Amino acid sequence: MDRRTTLQWMLAAAALPSWGQSGAATMGRKTLGYGTDPDLVKSYRGVELWPLTMSEPQRRTAAALCNVIIPADERSPGAAQLDVHLFIDEWISAPYPSHIKDRRQIVNGLAWIDSESKLRFGHSFAQTSRKGRAAIRRAGEVFRAFSRSHGGRLLHDARRREGLALRRQHAVADVRRPAARGSQPGRSQLMRRLCARAWFGFIVLWSSAFGADMNALSPAEKAQGWQLLFDGQSLAGWRASDAPGTFSVKDGVIIVHGPRSHLYYVGPIENHDFKNFELKIDVLTFPNANSGVYFHTEWQAVGWPDKGYEVQVNNSHSDTSRTGGLWGIRDYLPVAVPDGQWFTLTIRVDGQRVVTLIDDKTIVDYTEEANPPRPKGLEHRLLGSGTFALQGHDPASVVHYRNIKVRKLP
Repeated sequence: MDRRTTLQWMLAAAALPSWGQSGAATMGRKTLGYGTDPDLVKSYRGVELWPLTMSEPQRRTAAALCNVIIPADERSPGAAQLDVHLFIDEWISAPYPSHIKDRRQIVNGLAWIDSESKLRFGHSFAQTSRKGRAAIRRAGEVFRAFSRSHGGRLLHDARRREGLALRRQHAVADVRRPAARGSQPGRSQLMRRLCARAWFGFIVLWSSAFGADMNALSPAEKAQGWQLLFDGQSLAGWRASDAPGTFSVKDGVIIVHGPRSHLYYVGPIENHDFKNFELKIDVLTFPNANSGVYFHTEWQAVGWPDKGYEVQVNNSHSDTSRTGGLWGIRDYLPVAVPDGQWFTLTIRVDGQRVVTLIDDKTIVDYTEEANPPRPKGLEHRLLGSGTFALQGHDPASVVHYRNIKVRKLP
């Protein structure tokens, strides 16, 4: 039995209890998101059991990432040389709930890594030099966090490292000298699979830091009342004015690039009418970008929103009002975060008080007085209630948004 067939049957066997719990016939074929359950009385070959779902670019990124996490050394090869990325593709392609969850986690992580690499170096992560990959700042944060964990301490245990190196050497021998078709797998082949499964856990850890929570809520957030306004796949629940083509969705991100337009939330949550709330949104700006997040506003077919406040998103545009300020009312002039770096913008409205934060650092703390004076053209920049809107300012501006979530305050 070859490696892939063995892994397929191992995964199929692991999934059997879930079939019984769901009431599905164990000998039948039932669609579960994508792919189908295997017919256990049939002999499968090749990719018949389930198709592989990674694209070729994703596979290349995964291979490069494997070698960043576990690089080759003088005694043993890197993780990609053990085909760990192919094992991961096989694992996340299985049509069962836990595997589908892992797939979302891995794919989001790979997308983040590629987009970060393209932003910094102009090409994909797989094409970036070793020095360039190491320069992605958040990679170091993940390694430091992992090294402090129990798993990191085990990884750095000398005896375990020695044993792991020996297993990897056995695995390379298997790659160079595969078992004859139809033969039983030898001990070193089994070691290779066990090592690959262990590296898969490290890949999940890495991906968790970069994309596991992309456009998703944790159990703790759900318990705290957070709700998602963006599903990560479409603009469902949103409506664009002026030039709808300014807004698009790719790799779990709302891309804002085009002529003036505003994307209003018109979905069912709170009937898109918020008074006291906390809004969190991840933002990435490119050079000369200008955008904004409106609140307490309402749908307009054309023009700049007349009602409500705009929280500025601008780190390098000629307009000197910078990210986090209340544009035209309480502007903020310093640059709190550079272009090319994801940050979390938080907007909190409680009664007459508005607080904005960037990565938990307070930018503006403003309380609206009774009958506040307003300059001409901004007469309706007042607190009340309403929806949210994302701004597309001009064709030269590019901004990305993701993880848009809100919770109602008393």
